[in-house]
Amino acid sequence: MLEFILGGARSGKSSYAEAKVEAYPGAVYLATAKVYDDEMAHRVKLHQERRNKQWLTLEKYKDFKVEDFSDKPAVLIDCLTMMVTGLFFEEDVSDFSDESFMELEERIWLEIESLLDLLVDRDVFLVSNEIGLGLVPEKRLSRVFRDMMGRFHQKIAKRADRVTLVVAGLALEVK
Repeated sequence: MLEFILGGARSGKSSYAEAKVEAYPGAVYLATAKVYDDEMAHRVKLHQERRNKQWLTLEKYKDFKVEDFSDKPAVLIDCLTMMVTGLFFEEDVSDFSDESFMELEERIWLEIESLLDLLVDRDVFLVSNEIGLGLVPEKRLSRVFRDMMGRFHQKIAKRADRVTLVVAGLALEVK
């Protein structure tokens, strides 16, 4: 089972996902954020303190192996946006052509798809930021990232058994 959980910043999407995973003792919490600065370190620390101590925490955003999840019944991935950000900025993308961005998008999608394929026999709660509801970004790089995330979200929603949008702490079932 795959539940795809979307929401804006501070919408309550992570708390919603964590509450769902409470039913699974020994679940895996896959934290995908890379720490770039003190503010991000503080955010990560708050998430770590909030996590169920019975969960196995795995902090990485790529190169997943089946052993990472062993015989765990459920996996919470928090979040897709941070995973994609890590993969997106592994290269200097500042001067990428449209074709180079398309190739990068395909490589990132293959990483996402391989992770989901590894987890096909588990209950998966995949959290992501809905970044496409705001203004059109001024900078090309931001527009490319936003558009890429939108396409990833569509592919995942199609694959998901459930899609939930969290707004102001309230969960709205989309699919």
